[in-house]
Amino acid sequence: RGKVRCPACGDITGLADRGDSLTPPTWRLFAQEYIERTPSGVTRHFKKATKGDRIRYGKASRLLKEIEGSEGPFAPMREIPTDGRSDQRPLIHGFRRYRDLFNDRQLLHLTLLGKAIAAVDEPRARRLLAMAFSEHLTTNCMYTAYAFGYRRVSPMFSIHSYRHITRPVEINPWLEGIGRGTFPNTLSKITKAVAFAKAPTELDPKGGRVPSKAGEHVYASEVSANPWQVLTGSSRASIRTKTSEDLAEIPDGTIDLILTDPPYFDNLSYSELSDFYLAWHQSLGEAEPPFDDPRLAAPIGENLALTSRADESIAVYRERLRRILSECQRVLKRNGVFVFTYHHKRIAAWNAVGEALARSGFRCTAVLPLRGEGQGGLHSYDGTIKWDAVFVCRKDVQAPGGESCPVVVPRSAIADARRRADAYAKELGDKKQIGFREPDRLNLERAMIVASAVLGKADDESVPLHTALYRTRERGGS
Repeated sequence: RGKVRCPACGDITGLADRGDSLTPPTWRLFAQEYIERTPSGVTRHFKKATKGDRIRYGKASRLLKEIEGSEGPFAPMREIPTDGRSDQRPLIHGFRRYRDLFNDRQLLHLTLLGKAIAAVDEPRARRLLAMAFSEHLTTNCMYTAYAFGYRRVSPMFSIHSYRHITRPVEINPWLEGIGRGTFPNTLSKITKAVAFAKAPTELDPKGGRVPSKAGEHVYASEVSANPWQVLTGSSRASIRTKTSEDLAEIPDGTIDLILTDPPYFDNLSYSELSDFYLAWHQSLGEAEPPFDDPRLAAPIGENLALTSRADESIAVYRERLRRILSECQRVLKRNGVFVFTYHHKRIAAWNAVGEALARSGFRCTAVLPLRGEGQGGLHSYDGTIKWDAVFVCRKDVQAPGGESCPVVVPRSAIADARRRADAYAKELGDKKQIGFREPDRLNLERAMIVASAVLGKADDESVPLHTALYRTRERGGS
């Protein structure tokens, strides 16, 4: 694996030995899929790319150069940030700027469309068009793959990371009704979302959907940037984008319920992905200050994700997560509820969460399985954890203090975690459509062990948290 043999001389070398590419790959148009309308519907066919197809691409390339030469580039010119990255893709494949992820015809289309959106006067309409534009980017770039089994495109970030595509697909961006990710179709999704927000529905156990029984609607005009306005009744909701390590603007004991999804250790780096969208929103004029400056990148260094698997990096993750959980504990009411979800295959990740949770003043009162992945998708393969563990926590007013106290797990809780995880596996594993497998059972067992962790000392009745976690092992079968 990771090696290639020269067909001429037979020499074998490691692909990594070649080093990172200094320039983006070059692409060759070799085939097209086209649609043919018939009296009975639509049929799809493939054909070999022709000289005329390449001439049309060349015209688009020349037109892009003319527009950028006379009006300046619309597509973002700044380089992809390198400092503090946890994922070196797409840099290792030679992509240095976000615009390098698109071919000239795609850049021409996005330039013309983006300028038209930026020229819309009405702010709300412009923002909705920009949202559709954002989703359209991921299916109109050279990181768009073709899912042969489904005969449809697979968007960039479909696995929540950069995935280098050796045979990318270029869509017709203006198809309507047919074609995943075309601009009319993404705009249709936004339109449906707006309609749903105005008149939400929910599933009816008897079948179909019925009007939602949720509370009153909150309109954009009632949303503020200051949580204090919500607490004083002058605003219905508040949205802030900042680290949760310091929630000084929220007084002690004022929140009834906290629902959150903490950073998944080394699985995802949302700041790195969001900077891609930020760069384009800067071009659209939709980025919020101070990031409306097109020279500024997203604060990737503030991202709570591992940049390496070294002990020092894990310790930083654990401490920052503890500060976040401690702030949640501080602002929660005495009878409030704190709920979060988590899953991971690595014991080190569970140990970090358990240490942070035990030292934050929370007591976990329940752990429940919740399906997090769909039936299909690129994450669906043997060994994948498809079920999250849902932690339900409350303030622990009797939690012992002392940073020096180790985090331990009662021996009885270890056996109980295995028994309860086995019970869920038996109940859910028999239902094939649900798909509760051994990785899900093991994930749930580790979650229950973490939920039982407390500050104390190891003795005949308890063991250190990391020891309890290392005693869990995946069993044979699926």
